[in-house]
Amino acid sequence: MSEIFEIMTELRGFRSVSGAERRIAIKLSEMAWKHADSVSIDVIGNVIAHKKGSGGKVMITTAMDTSGLVATYIDDSGFVRFSTVGGIKALELLGCAVEFESGARGIVAADGKADDKEPTADRMYVDVGEPDAEGAKALVTPGMTAVIAGDMFLAGDRVTAPSVAPLSGCAALLRVMSLIGGCDADLYFVFAAQSKVGSRGAKVAASSIAPNVSLSVGAADADDIPESASKTMTKLGSGIGIKIMDDSVICHPSVVESLKSSASSAGIPIQITVQSGAASDAAPIHMSGGGIPSGALCVPVRYLGHPLEMCDLRDVEAAVKLASEFCKNHGGAQ
Repeated sequence: MSEIFEIMTELRGFRSVSGAERRIAIKLSEMAWKHADSVSIDVIGNVIAHKKGSGGKVMITTAMDTSGLVATYIDDSGFVRFSTVGGIKALELLGCAVEFESGARGIVAADGKADDKEPTADRMYVDVGEPDAEGAKALVTPGMTAVIAGDMFLAGDRVTAPSVAPLSGCAALLRVMSLIGGCDADLYFVFAAQSKVGSRGAKVAASSIAPNVSLSVGAADADDIPESASKTMTKLGSGIGIKIMDDSVICHPSVVESLKSSASSAGIPIQITVQSGAASDAAPIHMSGGGIPSGALCVPVRYLGHPLEMCDLRDVEAAVKLASEFCKNHGGAQ
C-alpha cells in the first residue's frame, strides 16, 4: 500500500483541471513508460499506454483530470474573476486556497453583493495579493486554470487531499501496469482527459482502440458518515466497489459477474455499488461502435467532489488486485 501512497504523492503536484491536462499527462507518460511497450498522448489529451499481447483487446481507464476553476478576467483592483470547471459548486470554493498553472496562489472570496447563503461564481473572485490589475496580470491571465491547493496527509490507511479520486485511480492503474505479468491480453491503459466534463476522453479512446472489453476505475461517494440519508452504505476500508449501475450506465452483466467471481476466487473484499445522481466513464465506452461490454470499479471516497476528499489505501489496493485479475481473465476474448 505504501507504493500506492508514494505514487499519489508523486502525482499530487501535477494535478490538472479538465481540458488543461498537459502537465499531468506528461508526468503520467514518463511513469507509464517504465511498464509499457508504447505510450502516446492522443488528440484530446488522453495518455494511452499499451502492453502488447496476443489475446483480445482489454482497455482499463481512469480519469486524470480534476475539477477547478478558470480565470475569466482581472478587474481594476487586481481581483481574478473566474468560472468553475468540472461540476464543483462555487460555494464549495469559498475560503479555499487555489493554485494557478503559473504557480500563483490566492484565496477564493465573495464580493459584497454576493448572496450570503449561496454565492455564485459571478459574484466571487480570487485574491492573489496584488494591489492592482497590472500586478495580478503578471501572475494570472484569462483562460488560466487553477486547482484547489492543499497538502496530502496520511492517517493510518486513509489519505486526505484535494482530488483524491483521480489521484487514487491513476495510482491504481500505474500499479496494475507494474504488477501484471503472464497475461495474454492486449492491454491498453487509458488515463482519460476531460472526464469531469462529460467523459470526453474515454469516448475518444474507446472509438480509437475498439476494445473487446473495458473496465473503468473511478470513485463512489462513501456514505458511512453520521446521519447519512443513504441506505447503500458504501464504506471506507470495506473493499472495492463493483458498480451495477448509475444514472449513465448499466454495467454489462457478464463483466459484473466476472468481477464478482474473480474477487471471490482471489479473496478480494468488494462492495456492490448502485449510484444515483452519478455518471461514469463506462457510459460512453459501452455505447461505442457496436457496443463494448463494460464494467466499473469504484474506490469509496468520502466527501467526493468537495475541496478535500478521503480514501482508504486498502480499497485502492483491492482495486489493483481486481483489475489485475480482470486483465488476466479476459486475455482470450477476441
